[in-house]
Amino acid sequence: MVWFGCVCLLHCLLDADHLKQQLLRVQLTTNPSETPSSLLQHLSTILISLGNRRPQTRAGLLMLLSTWLHNCPLAVTQFISVEENVQYLTTHIDGYGTEGSEDDNQVVRGLIAFLLTICLIFDESDEDKNRKNALSVVVERRVGKEKLVELLEGLSHSEHYVKAAQRPQPLAKTAQDLLLDYHFTKFFKSVEGLLGF
Repeated sequence: MVWFGCVCLLHCLLDADHLKQQLLRVQLTTNPSETPSSLLQHLSTILISLGNRRPQTRAGLLMLLSTWLHNCPLAVTQFISVEENVQYLTTHIDGYGTEGSEDDNQVVRGLIAFLLTICLIFDESDEDKNRKNALSVVVERRVGKEKLVELLEGLSHSEHYVKAAQRPQPLAKTAQDLLLDYHFTKFFKSVEGLLGF
């Protein structure tokens, strides 16, 4: 399952900022005849290809990307330099998925808001000072800071978040019911106060 793979990798990245830049060098390909792409681009492509389906897979990818991009300006620069990534985040933040419950969709939308906020905070590109301003303008125009705050609060008050924050071992009736990880909820809580909103 994609979700478990994402959670395993995010556990490796928690409190290991030095590994985040090293992970940017990982190249892979799904077809030997294709040119390898970075792991970051591969994960982004999977996320975009899902559209608004498969909330569990999207939640896993969004948790991993948020953990990876946090405190890693180089990863943020590479991520937001792909216009499709920014477009996906700003257009799907308001969309309700075709699958999953209302609470599932609330979690995914909150994770999108979290990733967008991390991109805004850690975009420190020296090469193009206007790009950071451009990103904040795009986010303000398409989403708005109030909406980001609302979605972040919604995430931390969701049923999935409350359950995940209570016990380190995942607990669900079925594997498909897992959306958030305990250690991610602790990470989210530690970062939430620093978001500057």
